[in-house]
This record gives sequence, C-alpha cells and structure tokens, in this order.
Amino acid sequence: MRTRSTDCSLPLALLVTLWTCGPDVDGIPLSCRLRNTSKTGSLILTPFTRPEVYVPDVVSLLSHLQWTTITVLHDTDSEELVDAILFLAVEKLRGVRYLIHNVEHMMEVISDVHTLLQSLHATLFPRPFFLLIGRPAFILDTMSLVSSHDGQSNRTTDYRHLSRWLLVTDLDRQFLDSMINNMGDLENVAAIYKSDTVSSSEVENIPTNNSINIITYSRSCPPDFIKVKITPPVIKGRPLLHAVYPNTKYGYNNRTLVVSTLMYAPFTMRRQDRGHVIYEGYCFEVLNVLAKDLNFSVQLVEPDDGEWGLLVDGKWTGLIGQLEQRDVDMVVAPLTIHEDRERVMDFLLPPFYTENVDILYKFEDVSESDIFVTMKPFKIMVLVCLAAAVVVVFIFIFFTEQCSQYLAHESRNTDKRTPKSPIVPQSSTLMSSFYAVICFGDDPVEELHLIFWRVFGSVFKQGDPWISHTTPGRILMTSWWLLTVVLAAGYSAYLVAILAVDIRVKPFRTLQDVVDSPDYTIGIMSTGIIKLIFEKSNQDDFKGAWQKVVNANKTDPRVLAGTESEHLQHVLGGKFCWIVDVTTAEKAQATDCALETVGVRLNGQNLALAAPTNSPLKPALEDTMSAIADSGLLEKWWKQWQKPRTPDMCPAPPDVRHIILNDVMGPVYIALGGVALAGLFLVLELLTHRVHLLQTGTQTNKTPT
Repeated sequence: MRTRSTDCSLPLALLVTLWTCGPDVDGIPLSCRLRNTSKTGSLILTPFTRPEVYVPDVVSLLSHLQWTTITVLHDTDSEELVDAILFLAVEKLRGVRYLIHNVEHMMEVISDVHTLLQSLHATLFPRPFFLLIGRPAFILDTMSLVSSHDGQSNRTTDYRHLSRWLLVTDLDRQFLDSMINNMGDLENVAAIYKSDTVSSSEVENIPTNNSINIITYSRSCPPDFIKVKITPPVIKGRPLLHAVYPNTKYGYNNRTLVVSTLMYAPFTMRRQDRGHVIYEGYCFEVLNVLAKDLNFSVQLVEPDDGEWGLLVDGKWTGLIGQLEQRDVDMVVAPLTIHEDRERVMDFLLPPFYTENVDILYKFEDVSESDIFVTMKPFKIMVLVCLAAAVVVVFIFIFFTEQCSQYLAHESRNTDKRTPKSPIVPQSSTLMSSFYAVICFGDDPVEELHLIFWRVFGSVFKQGDPWISHTTPGRILMTSWWLLTVVLAAGYSAYLVAILAVDIRVKPFRTLQDVVDSPDYTIGIMSTGIIKLIFEKSNQDDFKGAWQKVVNANKTDPRVLAGTESEHLQHVLGGKFCWIVDVTTAEKAQATDCALETVGVRLNGQNLALAAPTNSPLKPALEDTMSAIADSGLLEKWWKQWQKPRTPDMCPAPPDVRHIILNDVMGPVYIALGGVALAGLFLVLELLTHRVHLLQTGTQTNKTPT
C-alpha cells in the first residue's frame, strides 16, 4: 500500500537524494515515474572502486536509531573492523546489549545457519536488529539465507517484516543489483557508504556536524536502492526510522496472509455476485480493518473437512487443526476461547464478542394438544403431597375425635370402667389403651369413613358444615380449611389465566428441567465447542444433559448431528431441545415464531480470532484489535449484522381467547371416570349384600326347630 501525499516539505534535518515527493500520477508515485525515465530504469550510483567505510558513521547512525540490542554478524576478514566499531560503540552508547557471531564458518553447513537464525529470532523478538559486516560475497550469501528462512520456519519467524539490517561493506552498482535478487522479501535493509567530510584521523569521535550517507532499500516503487543523506540536527523517532527504512511506513507492504474461515452467520457468510464469491459478515468487518491498518492482503481458504475442530486420536481437525499444523497465518471465525484449544494455538486478544449458550425448542400449544390443561397449575409432586396431606389430616382428626370422646367417657366413669364397645379387652397395656381409643364408640368404622370424606371433600368444597365435637378437632379442621382455601385460590387464578388468556408457559426453567423431562430429547452439534464443554464439565446438570445425549444417540444419531440445518429440522419436529449459542438461536427465532428459548445462560464464552502458537504476527494484530475494541466499532458492526426477532415479526396473541372443547375435556373424563368407579362400587355393594342374604338364609335353614 502506498500513501498518497501532496506535501513535499521535509524537515531540514533530512535531505533525500533522488527521492522525489509528489502526488501519484496514474497510480504511480512521481518518484517511480521519474526513475523509470532513465535508460537503466534504476538508481545511478556514483561509481567508486572501494569506498572507505568509517566507524564513526556506523556508531553515529546506531546512536540515532536507538537500538537497545545490536546483533553483529560478520565474516573472518572483518574482525578488526568489528572490534573498532564495538570499541567506540561501547564507549559512546549506553544501555545497549551486543550479540556477536562470526557466521562465515557456518556457511559450510546451511542447517547451522538456520538454527542460529531461529534462535536469534526467538531471543530478539519482536526487534531483531542486525549489523551485518563483511565482504560483498559474504553479505549476499547471508542475506540469501535470511530471506529464505521464513519459508523454512513454518510460520515461527518473520525476518521479512520485523528485522532491520544495517550493512557495512564495499558498495557498487553490481552489488546493489545482486542484493535486490538475493534479499528476497526482506523489507528493511540499508547500507552506509563513504562520508562526505570525515577523515580517517577522526575515527575516535562520533561526527556531530557532518552528514551520514546511506543507501536504503525501497519497495514502494519497483524495488531498488535509493540514496539518503542524514544531516544535523538529526531527527529522531519515526521520521528517522522512515528515512532509513522507508518500507516501515507501509505496514506489511501488501503481504499476502493465508486466512482460514468457516461459514457461521452472522459472523462469517459467503454469497455469489455475478460469478464472484463475496465474503461478508461481522468477522470480515474486523478483518478488513486489520488488513487496511497493517497493509496486508488476504488469501481466504476453508478447512477441507468443514469442521471447527475436534480432538481425534491426539490431533485436531478443522480450523484448530490448521492452526496446530501451522498451515495458515490466521483464522477469522467466531472461535470460542477454551483451555484445550489454547494448548495448540493462540487467540488474538481482546475477544471481539461474548457468546452465551441457551436451549432452543418449539413451543407446544397447550390448547391444541393437551386435554388435561386443567391439571397444569399443579406439578405432579404438588398433587402427591396434597394426597399425602389428606391422608395424614384425616387420620389425625379421627384419632383426635376418638381420643377426646374416650377420655370424656373415662372421666364420667371413674368408679367403674365400662367401655361401650364389648370388643375392647380389659388390659392396662399401652397397646390395649390405643386399641380402646380407636374402637371406642357405637360404630368407629362408620366414623372413620365420614371423617375421610369430610377432609377429602373440603379440598374441593373449600369448607364443610360439619363441626367437630372436640376443641382439638375444630382447631385442626380450621387449619386444614385455611390451607385448602389458599390452594384453591391459587389453582383458580392460574386456571383462569390459562383458559382465558393465551399465554406461553415455558415447559422448562432450567437445564435440569430439560434433563428431567421424559418427553424431550437433547441435541448438541458434534463439531463445535459446546460438545467439548458438556463432555468435560463437572457440573451435575451438564453431566446429566451429556449423558442424556449419549443415551439418545444410540437410537437417534440426529442428536449429535454436525450441521445447524439438521438440528433445526429436529427442533421444528417438536419434543427436541437444542443446546446452542444464543446468536444461532436468535437467528432461528427470526424465521419461525414457534421457536422459543428457555432463557438461561449456561456458559458465557468469549469469541476471538486466532493465530498459530507464537506467531510473529500476533503483537501487531493484537495492537490493532485493541484499537478496534476501544473505538466502538464492534458494537456498530454487531447491530449491522445481527438481526434478532422483533415484535412485529410475531404478532402478540389476543388478550382474551375462547374456551374450546379440549379445555374442559379433562374434567369431563375425570367425571366419567368417577361415574364408572361409583357404578363399580355399587355393583360390589349389591353383590356383597346378596352374598350376605344367602349366608343368612343358609344359617336360618340349619337352625333346629
């Protein structure tokens, strides 16, 4: 990428020879246009057989560049020059670390050079700055090896963009032409040549009033070297950096990065437009800004297996596998940050979105499918507890009534204990006393029946005209009536709401409700991070959900389908809960008003772009990501691409609805069942009475006259 400029003014401290500032003409910078008018089409360097290289110029330029670590690579013939430069540099430059390597002897074993380059990149990253000193042939061989190293390092080094080289050697036009061919894609290379006024007698002092002449490599035009003269007072910082290494002004200099992606709307989408494939979506908005800010182009690819990433036999598949094997420079897709993934790749922070997981299901209309809608206000456990309470209360009331009457009778007969019931044994044991209380009265069995039906009937009648004969019985019955009134009021209010107003009552409130439901099956995508989360979770509800999926998968493989469309079709079929991210759930709800979510947030996860482990691109990418996050662009892009269901898509149901036949069919069936049960007991009573008459008649016939 070239910057367009119309301002030709430069600081007085910088005099650039043969570098003409000016507006672009037909897409070609004016400097390139002027350069291409020459017969040779390249820089015309004033010929000199062997220029004298001055130590003060080198040290002075290093001082202005402010390198904190200087790595010196040299050949054997240049050891004296290296010693002279280092002697002055150590004396004049403070706080600088020096790494010195004679690499000429390594040239016989190329692998040793690459090993050294790999080690130096790891040590110096992200500022691998080099002072390369030696004969022209040595310089050319070294630069050739350096330029080829990135291609052999499997995306672990970036000498092309990060390294900066200062060459000290004999210069001529033939050497520069050879350098252009040998340095490959290296962007930042400069060389010092003969100073204008400094003499050899002034080597001990850094020149402060004389210019420094360098030749630097420029990629902003057809590649060539240009002359730059730095004159005092020397400028510092970025202007000096751009003068010595002009390619640093253009980021990655339109370098092509291999970027992998996978379609997942609204983050990543693909469409055809007049025969061209167009990639768009939330993530590509982020990618476009990264590419523009850092000046790189993109080659988009997709994983052959179309998966996000599963760990199979110790190796990852899909996008994660591409990062683990370092097949791509970057992944632009909504990847969930997870510790298992971080072992084989690096996420680019900060994350661009926080995603949650919910449960998507199809709402079942009670009015159309459930004839027992009148039973909905109470759950099964409430009904069981109510039935148990009826039994307990009626037993307590019966015992209270019997005990009170028995004690009253005993107090009236203090002189002589004559219980009314002839079947009570005369014994003073505790069991006998209890038996006497239970059996006290003219007909205790009939009393037991009456109290049971009074207690049971009060649940529905909300009261009873019967009044206990004892004070404890009256207190107990009053408390029971109060409880039944509250239950009846709550039931009535809930039933009115169900019958009169068309409200959607969610069948689930938590994940555990889904796990406990025998009618619903749970589904999870087999290729995403959600499967990994549930498979390895220690939470009871997560483990229960995963076990339910595993059991269902034995008979229905659809519960672990690998695509959104398969799961969505399963959900639309009913009785199926899909554990999915909220974004996908909202996208599905926007297309069908029958789809609902439970509304829980099962697992909040951050989404981020990713790069291979220890990628040299990571610092620059993360710096731009931080700027994007601080700018507010992420929120703007999300509103642009995410289109959740709006109220006008699904009109609200009417405030009041008519009661249909199915609403009352449940009580009708219960009433018919009661009629049938009553008829059965009537038949049993008639048969019992008939048997009793037959037995009585037989005994009468056998009595002697």
